[in-house]
Amino acid sequence: MCQESLKPTSFSLSNPHKVQMMQKMKSEDTPNVYHLIMQNIRKLHIKWYLMHQQGQLFRLQNQIKLQLLRLGLNLCLDQHKQSYVN
Repeated sequence: MCQESLKPTSFSLSNPHKVQMMQKMKSEDTPNVYHLIMQNIRKLHIKWYLMHQQGQLFRLQNQIKLQLLRLGLNLCLDQHKQSYVN
């Protein structure tokens, strides 16, 4: 009697309807899960690419600012030299 109570009664794969439902759910879920995973990977790749591009733009922006400062400094030095010459 004790052994009978240990047997699983709530879930049994012997019922063909339950087996069909499980297989149907599994076959329906698998492409959706795969699709979601691939979609998330694409999103992460796009996000990484945009961050990489943003980093490159930030470096270019800093290079331009530095070159403008150098040009401004050179112009100031040239004007200063010319004021001594004149």
